[in-house]
Amino acid sequence: MNILALLLASALGTQLLPGGNRIVYDNALKAAYLADLAADRAWSDCKTPAALKARQTEVRSKLVAALGGFPARTPLNVQTTGRVERDGYAVEKLLFESEPNHHVTAHLFLPNADRQLKGCPGLRPGILIPCGHSTNGKASKGYQRGAVQAALRGMVALVYDPIDQGERAQCRDDLSNFNCAGHNSIGRRAELLGWNAARFRIWDGMRALDVLAERPEVNPDKLAVMGHSGGGTMTAWLMALDDRVTAAAPSGFISSMRSVLENCGPQDAEQFVFGELALGFNHLGHIVLRAPSPVLHCASYGDFFPLLGVMETAARAREIYAMLGQPDAYRLSDTIGPHHWHESTRTLANDWMAHKLLGCSAPGPTQDYRDLQFGFDYNRVDTALGYEPRNTADMYTNRWEATVTPTGKTLDLPGERTVYDIMRDEAARMRDARGPLSPETVRTVAKIRPANEIAFNIRNPDHTDDAEFVTLVTDDGTPIPTVTLGKGEPVLFVADTAKRSDLQADVDRLVKAGHRVTVADLRGWGETSKTVTKFYGIPDGDEEIAQLYATVGNKLVGKRAEDAIAAATFAARGRKVKLVAKGRAAIPAAHAFYTARSLFTGLELLDPPPSWAELFEKPVLRGRFADIVHDAWKHYDWPDLAR
Repeated sequence: MNILALLLASALGTQLLPGGNRIVYDNALKAAYLADLAADRAWSDCKTPAALKARQTEVRSKLVAALGGFPARTPLNVQTTGRVERDGYAVEKLLFESEPNHHVTAHLFLPNADRQLKGCPGLRPGILIPCGHSTNGKASKGYQRGAVQAALRGMVALVYDPIDQGERAQCRDDLSNFNCAGHNSIGRRAELLGWNAARFRIWDGMRALDVLAERPEVNPDKLAVMGHSGGGTMTAWLMALDDRVTAAAPSGFISSMRSVLENCGPQDAEQFVFGELALGFNHLGHIVLRAPSPVLHCASYGDFFPLLGVMETAARAREIYAMLGQPDAYRLSDTIGPHHWHESTRTLANDWMAHKLLGCSAPGPTQDYRDLQFGFDYNRVDTALGYEPRNTADMYTNRWEATVTPTGKTLDLPGERTVYDIMRDEAARMRDARGPLSPETVRTVAKIRPANEIAFNIRNPDHTDDAEFVTLVTDDGTPIPTVTLGKGEPVLFVADTAKRSDLQADVDRLVKAGHRVTVADLRGWGETSKTVTKFYGIPDGDEEIAQLYATVGNKLVGKRAEDAIAAATFAARGRKVKLVAKGRAAIPAAHAFYTARSLFTGLELLDPPPSWAELFEKPVLRGRFADIVHDAWKHYDWPDLAR
């Protein structure tokens, strides 16, 4: 290694910030924490029914708009593909379309005619059971068991597959892009459109309620929802947004946003909507958006959705229901054990539904420790399941008893449209409707301030004969460590690496070409990439930070572009600077270049990521939330800014 290479390696490897710092992550977490507290206070500040009603109307309207709105109701085209008879009930296999040629697979549990509780005549209540993140979806034993319990109490229950679970794989070229990975892959594209993954999930649930309401056995005025984990999330969304839900029992989801973010970080894409805390919506909002509609809030002490958040949210919910004169309409069920839809919780939820919807006797205690092993023995003689689920290796075969479609995949149905198809077509429509692009439009969409408004301070300057070390601190408290090497025409170099030393070969090339090179760590990369949790195992901290930003309506790409503009202003020293970006840093660099063009002599991109257009055309590409600008696609694709 020559002397220049040794000097570069030493300089680039110099640490400017305290070891183990989490400055960017902690600032993002603090912003979400304060916004969540403010949303709680705004709900609690509604001291009269009229004040709460006005806030409910305002927040619901903003929330639906933030989701991207919902599509038109089209024919469900319900098909029954099979039926099995069981002791006291029957199960029908249903196939319906939540959107044209976009199919949902479901099981409908129907109590026998003689299965009618004494004193509860008439049409049956309809219970919707959204599934949690089980690979086999509706055929998971726990959800089958919950539906059986409902049917044996005289209620009709519908369990359906979410997208990318059970029979509803969405990515034709990569069946491993399934469950949470699939939901996040979908969510990244939806964000570009100004939509959200929850938009698809909620709409499936609303159309499933339509299926229940149209059944001749069901009283459409007595529809309810209950579910656990991801099913608890969907229960919380549906009870907040669909006025037909007369009772709800979400389990294993509602805590407080701040507790969840601190304990386990942002969860998968359908669990929050971009900017929801800025809109004043949070976990408490899921409950009180429909108050005083009855809610049984189910939680476990050992859940990763923290109990402390549960208790704080429950206390505020009780106060609001008491203010409305309906203190008994909200109830908290807390039980020991980990994240699980315990048999005691399922039993209580079904007893509570029968009480609220059929007028039957009140359910038992909210704490029930019958299931002391924290796992239910589904092989017990007295355990009833609708279908006998087999292992997941059999999921895509005709031999699987629970399968609704001929092959076990809605992808194989003629003319089937996946959510990727739906988003691709919407992306094409938006692209064709674009108007002229301007720096002001990009600044507005990506939330980038004009260059003359982006302030920073210089901290801890230091230098050797061959290198300069400076930390820039932006006006929002974000540090930008910089190392400057060489002499000549100024270059700003930014990259998506966790270590500046990985950039030695690129910097060596630029220095030898006669440039003064300033290497800057944009927020969430390099020395500012450390986080507490990792978003679904993605090793780069910026994905976690991007999702924290999104809860309060901030956009990481835009903030990184501001960092690049600040670093360019510093690196230029009164001159113009060439901007060189490597890897995923190309996206914020292109935004900085386009919106602050007078700072730069040119832009060079090394190994840039795919265009956003490619994400829509190729579902197999998973993408990153950290590289997405919410609602940007109707105006531009990111490479447009580099041309």
